[in-house]
Amino acid sequence: MYVSRTEQQEQNAIEISSSLHKRLRLQQAKNLIGVRLGRNSTASGFVIIDGEGLQLKLPPEKAMELVLPEEELALSILSISENQVVLGPVLAVLTEVRITDDQAAFGSIHDFCHELEAYCRKKGCFFYVLSSAGLTFGSGPLSGYVLKENQWIKSAVPLPDVIYNRMHSRQKELKKLSSLTASSIPFFNRRFLNKWEVHERLWEIPHLRPYLPATEQLTTRTGLEAFLREHKDVFIKPVFGSQGKRIFRVSEKEQLYHLKYTTYSDEFKQSYHGFSELLQALYPRLRKEPFILQKTISIASFQSRPLDFRVLCHKGEDHGWKATSVIARVSGENQFVANLAQGGRLYPPGEVLEQLYGTKKGAQFKKLLKEISIEICEHLDLAAEGFYGEFGIDLAIDDSERLFMIEANVKPSKNGEYLPGITAVRPSAKAIVHYCLALSRLNEE
Repeated sequence: MYVSRTEQQEQNAIEISSSLHKRLRLQQAKNLIGVRLGRNSTASGFVIIDGEGLQLKLPPEKAMELVLPEEELALSILSISENQVVLGPVLAVLTEVRITDDQAAFGSIHDFCHELEAYCRKKGCFFYVLSSAGLTFGSGPLSGYVLKENQWIKSAVPLPDVIYNRMHSRQKELKKLSSLTASSIPFFNRRFLNKWEVHERLWEIPHLRPYLPATEQLTTRTGLEAFLREHKDVFIKPVFGSQGKRIFRVSEKEQLYHLKYTTYSDEFKQSYHGFSELLQALYPRLRKEPFILQKTISIASFQSRPLDFRVLCHKGEDHGWKATSVIARVSGENQFVANLAQGGRLYPPGEVLEQLYGTKKGAQFKKLLKEISIEICEHLDLAAEGFYGEFGIDLAIDDSERLFMIEANVKPSKNGEYLPGITAVRPSAKAIVHYCLALSRLNEE
């Protein structure tokens, strides 16, 4: 349906085409129509106009009440009841916005927002990006970034039906949680889940334990020493870390401790004689934030480099979890993590698994990767407060062909789905919109 503004008129009536009038089955005797877009609504008398297709035109005053853009919109009809039509829905992404040369940029999800907007437009939804800076609800008109002629323009926008939380800062996210909750607008993914709480929640499920590497919280010197003594090769990971950054790997052989450390752009290596010397080097870094200890898995390699898999999972319109995509990731040169932020490369998973394990076993592994990922998502979702609609599950296969979960990411990187030659709207963007449509229907129940 096409929605637009009209010129000023005396009766201040909403104009509807004859085709739309028949579709809405309005009660002519009431001579009243209510229109809702997002959380904004208006009502007025209506007049029927000639014109092809489904058209609805609002006079300036009523358009302002809906915070309707000046340009014509193609919107879906969500519901019709008692002379009221609900349009949209209105979907918003909440993230950090940076202004450069008068242009709005959304960091690592900038291209993804373009895809979301394109698919929303196709589905008859109104889409915009909300800046996390200064965001408040109920204190005046809301501003968001709307795509106009391929530029994101800051504009007045209607309150959304659903918010997709893509804030990258844990601290900023915590500050916004109370405001988001108080708004009563459905939003997902509610917050970051840290590595330790993910492990604890999954450890509660007995049949998932075989897929979890041995993991403990780092709390004392003796705890670290005992864990090293037992496992010989361990990762020390920041509880609140992401993108493979600030990870230590320590291996011990004949009282010689080998340390590897991922920085933001490189990998540092050093060896130490004895645990005390190792701890002296580690302590200044370990005291800054909480860490977990995790047994190193001797994972399979591809082209002589460590290999893991990212399985993107999303909730569908039926609120059930599905594996949207699987990608194989191979670590960068001299790196022990396969994260793209650390120089990793992407490969089609079927191709990699077939080369390593043959056609039949490779297909079985791909199926298992999806099945385990979906089950992990289901259990994390059940244990978490609020709505979650997306997880990125990282898994690896060890040298004995056992499968292990390495990480569960609430806000997976949007740079980790691309393969050469793929330019269309990716499946995860479509999945996000479909889940938003499901959540928007909660407003109608």
